[in-house]
Amino acid sequence: MSQSITVSATGGNTSVVLFKSQSWLTVTLRLETTPEQFTVTANPTSPTILSPGPYQDTIQIIGQNNTILVPVSLTVSSIAVTPQTLSFATLLEATTSRRVKT
Repeated sequence: MSQSITVSATGGNTSVVLFKSQSWLTVTLRLETTPEQFTVTANPTSPTILSPGPYQDTIQIIGQNNTILVPVSLTVSSIAVTPQTLSFATLLEATTSRRVKT
């Protein structure tokens, strides 16, 4: 699951640094100067499979003059399968071949 955020600065380009603390969250970028679009990906299976429940992190975007905090939420749901087993049965009919004398 990915979403993009765009970081821009009033008055021109500026350098930014991004920090996150959770391993299930990744941030990819091309450059580290604004304006820039960052892709944020929440992966509930990497590096380990997360248990069902809510998860939070905050991305810190630090520029020359200020810091912006972007909250990130991830909810991992469990699934249920009913029935948990399947059983199949079938009846094969016997075929009788007939010979016709000519």
